[in-house]
Amino acid sequence: MQSDKLLSQTIQFLRFPLMVAVVVIHTHIADIAIGGEQLTQASQYPFFDVLYHLLTGMLTRVAVPLFFFISGYLFFYKCTFSWQVYLKKLKSRVKTLLIPYIFWNAALCAMVLVAQLLFPSFLSGKNTLVLDYGVSEWVDVVFANVPMNPFWFIRDLIIMVVASPLIYAMLKYTRWVPLVLLGILAGLGVNLHTTAMGIEPLFYFMWGAYFSLNKINVAQYCLNKRYALLALYALLLGADLYCWVNQPAYLLYAHKTSLIVGVLAFMAWAARGIETQKLKVNNTLTDAAFFLFCVHNPLTVFASKLWVTCLSPMSDVKMVAGYLIIPLVVTVLLVGLYLFLRRYLPRFTAIITGGR
Repeated sequence: MQSDKLLSQTIQFLRFPLMVAVVVIHTHIADIAIGGEQLTQASQYPFFDVLYHLLTGMLTRVAVPLFFFISGYLFFYKCTFSWQVYLKKLKSRVKTLLIPYIFWNAALCAMVLVAQLLFPSFLSGKNTLVLDYGVSEWVDVVFANVPMNPFWFIRDLIIMVVASPLIYAMLKYTRWVPLVLLGILAGLGVNLHTTAMGIEPLFYFMWGAYFSLNKINVAQYCLNKRYALLALYALLLGADLYCWVNQPAYLLYAHKTSLIVGVLAFMAWAARGIETQKLKVNNTLTDAAFFLFCVHNPLTVFASKLWVTCLSPMSDVKMVAGYLIIPLVVTVLLVGLYLFLRRYLPRFTAIITGGR
């Protein structure tokens, strides 16, 4: 298969399964609190606890780093960076990032307000009422990594797009040096979160940008090294699981290192599947991925609480069933809703999904 086609189809294919992985991450059935009372805790259910760590704690955690990696790669892909190019990209990101970010943040605030007014007994009781928000709370909604801003991924992309001339200059004039430094910090779990942004998103975005600026076809690169990447990733997953069971001090390092290798390992897996035609791009699912990202979080939270409330007392079987069923049902429903909106409200849908 032609390298450019392999690259395009690999990235296109990954969008939807990675978004489903994010839905799984946000299925917080392991930690349900209602009215200030903790109803579930993963350690109470041994089999569920292991499964939850394997999926949510390990495998699906690669999704967000890989999204940042792909975003950095595509931002600088086949372009000679200049101020004209920069301004053009800024203008396009207003449509694809900024407008959806504003809309979905406002929609989530409105949804939470309605829930707080109509269903207060169904909430965790841990968060400030929207009606009581002051200036600092509204600043947090826009900028901080708080429960009321699950769209921090889009926010961080906006920041890095704005800062892209600096990122470009760093990679051009100091080459791999800042990337290695950021990679070491990310592997050590040193994230240094301020109000917004952290080391890990910056590292993965810059890593993708490095491949792109050096004209490396990342799909072909990972495909050629697939055996080594997959073997190393499996080894690191084993180390991660061992550390989780035995709780040594270096658990965090094993986990963070597995994410770094996992980014390339997942690219290798997808590229190999596309090359052998065992995996194929479904344009409908790919188009629905961004909508799924924007809408899924409150639904998974609601569905998880409803599951635990209706089926209490919980058991290992009930926890596992809910953990597997909830993300599946939420995904199917939201893909269906996206297709409905795209058919009957195409302009509105295009605006809130950034034209995707």
